[in-house]
Amino acid sequence: MESLACGVPAVVSDAGGSGAAVLDGVTGFVFATGDDEAMRSCIARLVDDAALHAQCSTAARADARTRFASERLTREHEALYSELLEARAG
Repeated sequence: MESLACGVPAVVSDAGGSGAAVLDGVTGFVFATGDDEAMRSCIARLVDDAALHAQCSTAARADARTRFASERLTREHEALYSELLEARAG
């Protein structure tokens, strides 16, 4: 997430949560775990195509600031805590 917020397009595997943070083909690329050729291809696309890199960079920064903004995450956490407290109170 930090790299996306800095405008660095990410190339990540689909293992764990990294793939959920990257919009494939928009803010970077997601490849299948263990597929070294796919990883190489994704990196090469960004290195070889300056326009694609710039487009992904701009999109990464904008998406990260929208999806992972501290104000938004704070509101979502507060709503979750309120919901849990209400459910617990019965």
